[in-house]
Parts: sequence; C-alpha cells; structure tokens
Amino acid sequence: MTSKMENPAYRNIISGISRFCAIGDEEMEEILEHCFITKLKRNEYLLKEGQISKKIGFLATGQIRHYYTANDHEVTRWISLQHDFVTSLRSFIPQIPSIENLQAITPCEVVIIDRKAFNALIEKNQGFKNFYIKALEYNYIVIEDRVFSLIEKSAEERFEWMSKNQRRFIQEVPVMYTASMLGITPRHLSRLRKKFSI
Repeated sequence: MTSKMENPAYRNIISGISRFCAIGDEEMEEILEHCFITKLKRNEYLLKEGQISKKIGFLATGQIRHYYTANDHEVTRWISLQHDFVTSLRSFIPQIPSIENLQAITPCEVVIIDRKAFNALIEKNQGFKNFYIKALEYNYIVIEDRVFSLIEKSAEERFEWMSKNQRRFIQEVPVMYTASMLGITPRHLSRLRKKFSI
C-alpha cells in the first residue's frame, strides 16, 4: 500500500469510487498516483465562468456551489457536498469555456486529477473506466430527475421530492442556496420546512 492510502482525504476518494464499483488495490494505487490535494478557503473558486476546466475533483471535506448569473442575480444550479465528485463536465469533456462558477461556500479539501492524467487512466485502468461510466450514468439520472421535477412539479412537490431523495441538501446546505436550487424564495423554503417539520 502507498502512503496515500493512509491519508484520510485519499481514503475518502477510495470510498467514493467504491460506491460505484469494486476496484482492486493495484488499480486504486495507480489512480491515487495521479491525484493531488488542494485546499480552498471559503469563497475561493475551483473554476470561474469563462475558464476551461482542466481538472476533476473529489470533495474530501466542505461544500462547493455551482452557480451562474441570470438577469443580474446568481442562480445556484447545484451544491457539491462532501464525498461528491466536482467539476463542470460541460467544460471538462469538450474543453470549452465554462458557463458556471464553482465556488467554495465552506473551507474545502479537494482531491484533484488533472485532465491529462484523467484521460490516461480512462485508457489504461479498467477499474477507473468502469467507475467513470457508472458515475456518469448515476449523475445523468439525477440531473434528469431534477429537470423533470423543476418542470412538472409544484414548489411543494419539489421540496417533498428533495426531502425524500436528496435530503442532504436540506440538512446541510444554507437555505438561500437550497431555495435557489428549488426555484423558490428562502422565505417560501422556510415555510415548507416548517410545514414538513424539517
């Protein structure tokens, strides 16, 4: 085992990958060889609108907000939480400028793989490739569910769906950001939290 395997941040990424598929120690060690840790202070950016994403991260600790600006106000699209993978895939995959910002809303510790190493792992590490496919499938389903929820459901139904399927957001994320994700005001969200005793 490498020394990285003993580091808590790297143990977190091992656990995160293992949620999607089983990977042997040898393949996992190869993955970790290409990883490094970066720390973000509150309000620091992992990626800014207009930049091209050159890295993908795993959030060992903290929260990162994905937001864009519309009509002169910020719209929170997503919050990456501890043990989530974090990047702008829309920028990372085709190497085009990002249309969103990735900003730390708490101090964060992020395990990073740069794009060159990422592509090399996809080519030669079958365990990592399997993980990537599984993670993409999972995230696509989550995004599809969320889009359907925003289009078809009332604010109360959206909140109820989130409380059942993505309760971490309601429990861990500041109200102003959760409300933005749901497309409602913080005041409305507070009323719904009270109604559902959350």
